[in-house]
Amino acid sequence: MKPFRILHVIPSYFPATYWGGPVHSMYGLNNALASLPGVKLTVATSDSAGPKLKDRLKTEELNTFSLYPNYSVRFFRRVAGRSISLSLLFTLPKLIHEADIIHLSAAYSFPILPTFLICRLIRKPLVWSPCGAILDTYTLPFSPKKNIKAVWEKTINLLIFPKKMVLHTTSEIEKEVTGKRISRARAVVIPHGIEVPPFSVRNTDCKRESLRLLFLSRLDPKKGLENLFAALRLLDDPSITLEVCGDGDPNYVRKLIKEKNRCGLPNSCVHFSGEVTGERKEAAFKNADVFILPSFSESFGIAIAEALAHGLPVIASRNTPWEGIETHRCGLWIENAPSSIADAIKRIRVMDLSEMGKNGWQWMRRDYSRKAVAQSMLEVYQSLIMENND
Repeated sequence: MKPFRILHVIPSYFPATYWGGPVHSMYGLNNALASLPGVKLTVATSDSAGPKLKDRLKTEELNTFSLYPNYSVRFFRRVAGRSISLSLLFTLPKLIHEADIIHLSAAYSFPILPTFLICRLIRKPLVWSPCGAILDTYTLPFSPKKNIKAVWEKTINLLIFPKKMVLHTTSEIEKEVTGKRISRARAVVIPHGIEVPPFSVRNTDCKRESLRLLFLSRLDPKKGLENLFAALRLLDDPSITLEVCGDGDPNYVRKLIKEKNRCGLPNSCVHFSGEVTGERKEAAFKNADVFILPSFSESFGIAIAEALAHGLPVIASRNTPWEGIETHRCGLWIENAPSSIADAIKRIRVMDLSEMGKNGWQWMRRDYSRKAVAQSMLEVYQSLIMENND
């Protein structure tokens, strides 16, 4: 049987985790896709590992057999910007020609435009995952370069053959907002998949003498940490602690630390742990009582799903597509304002955190496993190819 050849083009790739959630989610998707029978997957990416040109993955030191089971990842050298690679640009036509279908991730960065152009010229079917970037542009008031991005989107629309293109979004709100900008493409909603570990009973403080909050995400203005600090200042309760896990632009991280200090929050109350991966990430989930993400905009928010999968109740803002945490009785879905966040922390403290954690874990195991999501994505690929073969 001829293998089903998928080419996934993405500006940067795991273990280049500086760029946040999309790298993790697409890495998980590809690992699950490559485990499906009959799939031959190749990832084309740059060696970008951070904002500076010197921030590169040491690709020669990667254990590719364990990192990328059953598929191939080709890293091309970045020469400028966040992910501009001339060697990738020159190799793309051959890689696209050899594939049955192309999956493209990210929105406003290299190599989005070259991939669209090549697929248009040789009429190759394409699935595009903007990874929430277009949603952020039109929901965040402080999103930069909106006029330039609008021109970019119009250019992309001109390159789309509607029959050969599917727009992959991860929530209904992303589908609605992005679909208005990329109007010539048919949009589908497939959430990100996550690894769901075995359920274990959490060691919660049954007397609720303390409450350990966890924030784990890329440190970015859209995540709403300033409002969370303000909420903790309103509560003025030293028994409530917050661990902040994540990395971001150094200037912004320094600004956050200054804001924490301005709010009068000592290091014993709010601790910055930096980026956590592997065992340190598992420990962060294990040692927390409640996960909190007060974002101004999220197309999905994979950290929320990961927290639920680890049996953590969640407080999430209404700017995230996670109203289901209240339906499934595993958290609170609230307005992103300091007073609302403070009230939610007080309310969740007296709830049954163990039961909420179990409810969330069961929900993730049922609806968000990587294998199920990968199968849904494969069906989109196959359907698109069949439509173009008719």
